Amino acid sequence: MQSYTRQAVLALAAAATTACPTPMTVPTDTMTSSSGDTTNSTNPTETMPTTTSTSTSSTSSDDSSLGTLSTDAFTSDTGSTSETSGSISTSETTGEPVCEDCDDARACCRPNAPADCLSGKSCYVDCGSEPDICLQAFCGDGFENASPNAPEQCDDKNDISDDGCSAQCKDEDRLIFVTSSTYCGNMAEYNGASCLRPGVGTGIERADTICNQAAQASDHEHKNRAFKAWLSDGVDSPYTRFDKTFEARYINTMGETIVMGGWKGLTEDLPTDEDVEYLSAKILNMGGIESSKTYAWTGTLKDGQTDTKHCNKWTETDEGDADEFRAEVGKPSELSKDWTQDDDLHCDNNYPIYCFEDPTP
Repeated sequence: MQSYTRQAVLALAAAATTACPTPMTVPTDTMTSSSGDTTNSTNPTETMPTTTSTSTSSTSSDDSSLGTLSTDAFTSDTGSTSETSGSISTSETTGEPVCEDCDDARACCRPNAPADCLSGKSCYVDCGSEPDICLQAFCGDGFENASPNAPEQCDDKNDISDDGCSAQCKDEDRLIFVTSSTYCGNMAEYNGASCLRPGVGTGIERADTICNQAAQASDHEHKNRAFKAWLSDGVDSPYTRFDKTFEARYINTMGETIVMGGWKGLTEDLPTDEDVEYLSAKILNMGGIESSKTYAWTGTLKDGQTDTKHCNKWTETDEGDADEFRAEVGKPSELSKDWTQDDDLHCDNNYPIYCFEDPTP
């Protein structure tokens, strides 16, 4: 077999879409091999390409542009032994890619790949009428691989970051928005006169539900992504709940960059002067406009960690001077640390909450 470079894989893939041999259906209840043996098959028909192979005694040429011939033994149709170790396995007699048993590291081409190759796999090239090609899936092949062993969030046919899909095939842009509805300190929606009964869950759990419902009710392209509320309750916080490995852009609902550098850019690489603006754009609601409210509930400091004031884990609606009746708030219109850490106010107020796209459980 031959081992191919990534460039060679792409070259073969391109060739496969235009020059795959046309398959034909032939009876397989009796088939005669090149050596004259008769083979019985339980299937009435079998799709086979019309490629004419040469004698197995022929030696395939070494094309340095595609790779070097492995010295590993391999199994041909006539019984020689074989071992698969490269990205693509090729027929010794024709040099054409041939299908092998797919495992979790491989992707099988549709529509004629063996049935056992289809489940849970993705194909990175449209092989046209070629039924017997099985290629290695990789980040940058243009197909979003859903294999549980190597799931991809995106695949834009390159290995370049900072273009919406990272070199590791992870989504780069994550959305932040502020809710249009407002909520009391117990996360119950405010109806203009009073706090309604809280919905499903309590505290942060309830707020997460609010965020996902607000996203799904919109027509934004990120509407079906997972969201979490930017709230802290003395134990849980964005610092403990969010994906701190995220390194790309946070954007608002108009696609404007709020901050580069992901979690670190939002919470760690901050100016020492707390009045300096470090966000590049304001947090907007799902309609793409600024919040009508001055404040948003946060309970969260500029580093993403919890403040001591959080309406008693977001369960209080009473007014009082004790910490349990107050919560940290931020200003959606601010670009400095005041966006999350501006003041602490009574729990009987009603404010929106911030929602962050975050795929982690």
